[in-house]
Amino acid sequence: MAHASCPNGHDMWNGDGKPVVWTFRPDYIREYTKAHPECRLNEDPRYRQLYDCVHNVPGEDLDCWYCDKCKGLVVYVDIARYDFKRMETLPDIKPEELTGWDDYIAMRDWEFEEFQDFCEGKSPMEAIEQYDFPYRYKLSPDRKIFYAFDKEGQPAFGYYRSNFTEFSPDTEIRYSVDERIKPERPYEWAKGKMDIHVQPGRYAHTKAGHEIIIDSVMEEGKRYKGRDVCLEGLPVVEIEHSDISSVADEIF
Repeated sequence: MAHASCPNGHDMWNGDGKPVVWTFRPDYIREYTKAHPECRLNEDPRYRQLYDCVHNVPGEDLDCWYCDKCKGLVVYVDIARYDFKRMETLPDIKPEELTGWDDYIAMRDWEFEEFQDFCEGKSPMEAIEQYDFPYRYKLSPDRKIFYAFDKEGQPAFGYYRSNFTEFSPDTEIRYSVDERIKPERPYEWAKGKMDIHVQPGRYAHTKAGHEIIIDSVMEEGKRYKGRDVCLEGLPVVEIEHSDISSVADEIF
């Protein structure tokens, strides 16, 4: 069980399953099914549910949270967090017009329980091809926009990305437990596998608690120059890659 803030700052708690959204990319499920033709959901301990097919797979194991208060959406994948806000208006588009966009399916937690019963004895691809999903989703190649289309192929709603954050494998979070401070490094598993991408125009949050607007890369993956927004006059500073705990498009 955990808490997370939505794109508008509302607190979300997944202990009751309400914010949980189960999300899968059919193209990956198709590849997985071909590689594991013996897979029958709910019949083998290795494949109890569709999630077991994507567990710990980079780029496919998505942790999605939906805010009931504002309909905001947060997606954690690998070492990144994507914040999405609901669009107020939709363009007149059709799914076939979005060439190069990735297809996705998604279910709220209560829907996933119904889906589980339907899956029994089916291969992963059979399950998602035969199930009557109310919506299918299209995600843009740059991961900044996605649309939901109903069964008739009409756009039902859409989201735009409001922020993007990457966390260093060295990021340390301190929790207060029984009046004691408990440090934790949730992304330590990614050390040596993934790392943050520091680019001009992004905000770097340092381990010392400062926010730096990155203006230039002095040495790729090692040193950067920027302005400290935490200090009066925005003085120019130089920071090391190892000083950074996260980078984001925006700060709040």
